[in-house]
Amino acid sequence: SLRSAMSAGFDCGDETNRVEKLICAGTELERLDEQLTLLYSRTKYHASPYGAEQLTEQQRIWLRTRDRCRNSECVASVYRERIEHLGGSVEQR
Repeated sequence: SLRSAMSAGFDCGDETNRVEKLICAGTELERLDEQLTLLYSRTKYHASPYGAEQLTEQQRIWLRTRDRCRNSECVASVYRERIEHLGGSVEQR
């Protein structure tokens, strides 16, 4: 859907791996991705230049971990852990 294509932390029209396809399906994973994208952006905005650089590297490592998931349960768990690590609380809807 257009909403799905616009709201993920990446372009759903260009999804390149199975995890991104799961997220773009418009499930709880999409909501977690939106939440993490906002939290990551906010955290990076308020960080020092060095802190922002470190956060970017940590996010790259996290993405590699996320992309090793084989199913939506794994992806959701990895997202929840990252959100909590960045100081957010996982919203329940």
